[in-house]
Amino acid sequence: MDPEQTTYLDTFRLALKRYYSTVQATRAVPEREKCYLEGFIDAAMQLRVFTGGELQDLIEDVNYELFGMSVQERMKRYPHISFSREESRQIPTFIRQGKDLGI
Repeated sequence: MDPEQTTYLDTFRLALKRYYSTVQATRAVPEREKCYLEGFIDAAMQLRVFTGGELQDLIEDVNYELFGMSVQERMKRYPHISFSREESRQIPTFIRQGKDLGI
């Protein structure tokens, strides 16, 4: 891994920790931080620096570090975290309902 990739992952990890810490403290989705993370992810994928799977692994790792569970487990346990109607539509139905595709 080159130094730029390492810097990206370190910065992305810190941004994820801030985001999840806010979610944990407020039980709400901080819109500004969410948009920042989406931009960060989109940039990495557009530049082909990382794959979606690699970034998802980091997201899962940070989520587990802060919450002690996977993203899916957290969404099942805390379904009351507030999403706008539009945000809710962006989350695949099988994830919102806590179902596994069994792939």
